[in-house]
Parts: sequence; structure tokens; C-alpha cells
Amino acid sequence: MWRPRDPTEGRGEQINESGEGNMTDTQKSSTMSPELARIAELAKEDKQRKFFSIAHLLTIDALYAAFLSLRTEASAGVDGVTYKQYDGNTWEKIPILHGKLKSGEYRAQPLRRIYIPKEDGRQRPISIPSLEDKIVQRATVKLLNAIYEQDFLECSYGFRPERSAQDALDEIGKVICRRPISFVLEADICSYFDNIVRSQLMEMIEKRVSDGSILRLIRKWINVGVIDDGRLLMAEKGTGQGQVISPLLANIYLHYVLDEWFQDVVKPRLKGEAYEVRFADDFILCFQYREDAEKVLEVLHQRFAKYGLQLHPDKTRLIEFGPKALTTSEQQGGTKPATFDFLGFTHICARSRRGYFTIHVRTMRKRFDQLPQFVAVLSEGSSYLEDLVEPADSGQDFELGPLRAASSSPSIAASSHHACLGFLAGVGESGLRNRVQQFCKLGSVRGEVRLVMAILSWARSRKRRIQTR
Repeated sequence: MWRPRDPTEGRGEQINESGEGNMTDTQKSSTMSPELARIAELAKEDKQRKFFSIAHLLTIDALYAAFLSLRTEASAGVDGVTYKQYDGNTWEKIPILHGKLKSGEYRAQPLRRIYIPKEDGRQRPISIPSLEDKIVQRATVKLLNAIYEQDFLECSYGFRPERSAQDALDEIGKVICRRPISFVLEADICSYFDNIVRSQLMEMIEKRVSDGSILRLIRKWINVGVIDDGRLLMAEKGTGQGQVISPLLANIYLHYVLDEWFQDVVKPRLKGEAYEVRFADDFILCFQYREDAEKVLEVLHQRFAKYGLQLHPDKTRLIEFGPKALTTSEQQGGTKPATFDFLGFTHICARSRRGYFTIHVRTMRKRFDQLPQFVAVLSEGSSYLEDLVEPADSGQDFELGPLRAASSSPSIAASSHHACLGFLAGVGESGLRNRVQQFCKLGSVRGEVRLVMAILSWARSRKRRIQTR
């Protein structure tokens, strides 16, 4: 009978035995078995190599490791099985799940649909898979990452091991400050995860993976239906944002649609330098000359339409940005150069104390506009998230301190502001940050965690103004 393998087995006495929960996500992603390391090596040696037999690497140990890497507080799927419930008898359930994969009896369950509010007032659909689907998807993602991490370009930062949004922001500063950049094309794709053409996505995957078992698994996950308000809905496009495998599939799609095309086809035809920085479906293109930027913007619409995608008309624009734009505005005494938003921050042309060009980043104005509503949510406790997702532990007594007592009223903004200031004075910034993070982890939707930092910045400014009065 299978049992979880002890990592210290056969190594003698281990004095410092670290707990499982102390391992960070980066450390988990960096650990790779010899088999996956060999696949990564082969994929790096030959960019045209196809992998015909890799499904056998979805072993019992791989599934168990995938289970351990899941978030313990994540919301359940349509089957209602949580992490804690499954963890009670894992040594029996994992081998059964592995047997279903080998025999072909594995069936993907429908996704549970929830909605979270977007900045523009619309609702963002999130699809939550069942726990066993999460396990198999996590193991498959780790297997495919060994291949596609050798293909993905340096301009891509979203949902990749050992890469983060901060790395993307740092790259923007390096490119614009150190290279002769004068124009920035800010772009956003409309409902990207919902408009991916599945047939074209599978053609892209088949360029590297020819294992029928892996391809059948991916088809099951992207074609599975969604349970929305008790109804089973089927869609012809999209990958279901919220699935464990969706970010990898989204990166594969844009790798061929945008990254590789821009690197191999567009840049050699341009007059000056050009760079791309992408995080998931948000990206910017930096150019040295306006004529290059205008040509790319014109052909970019056609390129995306070929693959069923559309650029957001309001969030896609070409602006003059960089050292030259700032110098021109200073000489003419005109308005300051335009700004652009990326990953929740507004980027502004500025001068350092020594007079050199630099980029200042500030939290987007939209984030501050949401502060009264967000603090009001904190004031009401966890009831807001309970309407969206099932808490990880329904018996957990979650307290937000004085914020819970601040009830909503016609003047939500004023009451929320005073509640935030009073709570900040009582528990301090770290206390507020920890409690908001705890609040965001109650369900599968973490929320806009960057709002935490916006609240702290706003509260600090309010305290300074109050102290000077």
C-alpha cells in the first residue's frame, strides 16, 4: 500500500527538520525531480523537440506533492470537498486518483462560478474547480513548466516560477531609464481568459507536446462546463479563469500570439529599439520612434483579431513618455508628459534630486477611489466574501477589531475614514495589514491585496494632516 514518502528517509538522523508549511512558493517551484530536470534539459537543447511520452511522470508522489502545494484555505468546488476534508485520508485517495488517470476513468467535474467586482463596476467571473481537479492540474502544470519555461521569453513575468509583478515593474524602469525610449504603447486585452480560441490553443500546445494523455486532460479542463446559479453552462471559448492550469495556458497562448511574434517578426522590421514587458494579459510596448509605435499599433489589432482577441479601446493608447518627453515639456513650459498605468501603479516622468530622469510610481487613482467601499467591507466583517465564496472554516470567528463596530451609513466614506484611522491608531500598520490579509484569505478570492498598502498610505497622510492642524 502506498504511503507518503518521508523526505528524511534513508538519510540518518535529521536534527533540523523543517515543517512543510515553512517552505515558500519559490522554494517549491525550484525543486525539480531528475526526470523533470532531464525534460527541461532536452527542451532547452532543441526548441523544436516534441515530447511524446510524459504522462507517466504524473506519479502518485507527484500528485501528493501537488496536493501539498495547494492553498489550504482555498474554497471548495462543486463537490464541496475542502483541503482539510481531503487531507484526512490522503494516503488512500491519491492512489485511487492515480488509478483513474492510468485507466482513463478520470473525469473533470464542472466548475463552480462566482463573481467578484471589477474596477469599472462590472463583475469578473471566477471558475473554481474541484479539489481533485486542482491536484491533477497542479501536477500537470509542474510537468509542462519544465518544457515551456525553456520557451518563454524574458519579457513575460506573469504566473511564472521565481518571477513576480515587482520584477516586471523593475524591468520597466530599466528599459525606459537606460534605453532611448520616447513612446509607450499601453495595452489591455478585453476579457482575455474568456476569449481564448481553444482549437488554436491546442495547436500551439501540440507544437511541443504530443502525448495523447496530456492533451486529453487539457481538453477536458478547458471544455468542462460551469455551474452558475444551479445551471450548467457550456462555452465555446475561454479557459475558465480560476483554474490552476489557466495561467499557464494563457501564457502559452500569448507567447505565440504576442511575445514570439514581436521578438522575431516585428522588431527586425523597426527603425529603432523596441521592448515588451508583459504580466499575464497586461503589457506595454516601448519604442524609440513614433512611426514604429504607430505601425505596431495598427498591425496589433489585426494580429489579435486573428486569434479571437480584442484590445480594450479605452485602456489601449500610445503616449509620449521618457527622458525626451520630459525635457520637451520643461523647455516649452507646457503640460507634464502623460502617465500610464501598469499593475496597479501610475508611472510618472520625473527628475531625481541630482537632475537625472527617473520614473515615479504611485498607487492608481482608482485604488484610492475604492478605499471608502473597501474599508466599509472591512467594517461589515466577512459577510461580503461569504456571499461570494465559502470560508475555509465556517466555524472560524473572524474579528476585525473596532472596524466591525463601524456600521455602514449614508455617509459611508466619513465613517469608514474615522474607523480606519481609529483602528490604525489602536493596532498599528502591521496589525491592519495582517488582519486584512487574514480577511482576504477566508475564501478562494484573495481580493485586491494591493488595496492594503493603499489604505496604509492614505491613513498615514491623514494622520499627518490631522497632526498639523
